[in-house]
Amino acid sequence: MNRVSFGQYPQAWYSLRASRSDPSFIDSRRVYQASLQQAEELWVAARAAGPAGRPLPLFYFLAQAGRAITVARGGTPAKAHGLTIGRPVVDDILKCTVEPGSRGWFQSVADATGSPGLHRPTELGALLASLPGFADHMPKGAPWPVALPVWTSALGTTWTESAGPDFVPGVVVFRGNPPSTVDALRAALAPYPDTSGVHPDQLGGPPVEDTSDGRGVVINWPRSAQVGPEFGPDGRWWLRPALHGTDAPPSCLMTWWAALFTLSMLARYHPVEWASALDPDRSPVAVLLERTMETALEVVPQLVLEAVSGAADHQEKRPSGGASSLP
Repeated sequence: MNRVSFGQYPQAWYSLRASRSDPSFIDSRRVYQASLQQAEELWVAARAAGPAGRPLPLFYFLAQAGRAITVARGGTPAKAHGLTIGRPVVDDILKCTVEPGSRGWFQSVADATGSPGLHRPTELGALLASLPGFADHMPKGAPWPVALPVWTSALGTTWTESAGPDFVPGVVVFRGNPPSTVDALRAALAPYPDTSGVHPDQLGGPPVEDTSDGRGVVINWPRSAQVGPEFGPDGRWWLRPALHGTDAPPSCLMTWWAALFTLSMLARYHPVEWASALDPDRSPVAVLLERTMETALEVVPQLVLEAVSGAADHQEKRPSGGASSLP
């Protein structure tokens, strides 16, 4: 499913609205219908709001959509958020932490969609850096590993054939110059759980290849490896970093959930710090925060649709062939 918009209104909302009257879709229809109606109206309110107030309807749009997801996927309803935040770091709001609390909606939706959870305090900057497409918007010198684009359609038949029947080649594009030695490549890939199945003897050189994102390194994954990239357009998927150790990160939907929850709590309970962070004359992250909220308005409805329909189960699995089988 491509992320297509009519004007500024994502196509996903038309599909979600159509699902509300589908008699074959769901049993608990009244909860599903009411939750999606509120979610869409809150999304509209978030689009109309300015940056200072936008995080509140933006998060609660997703929270209401989460109720619909839970019903659609046979999950267990909850009574609490399931997350808490630490006090913001005044001089760097990206270091504000979100952490799991008692079981709540975050855990229910994660379980219903098969996403890894959040098991310990995590900085807002780490959440954003782990999302596809945020690498170029993070502040210079930010300490968090970023999601890396991986190209499969950029490779011709030579690479596909040389990988052999047991491996799938892909071009991993790093920020800046790609690693020039196998040891440097191993170190650069260490934060990414989806590379755990790559053997040193398969790193090979490492050879480089050009993509529209820049020069990248060709590596081969075992076909049997179970990895969970998020697909994107143009024959590209994303290699996402672990948030802690080697644990797989939450899905993009649940990473957005934790990030938007954090922004909403900052805006609601720490308005002075939030207003300071949004001041482009003084805050180096003001534009990042604005872009985060704009991106959420476009991307999250599609992720909700994929979760409701079960498409996320398919979308988050690596293609078994040498070329990308993108939606």
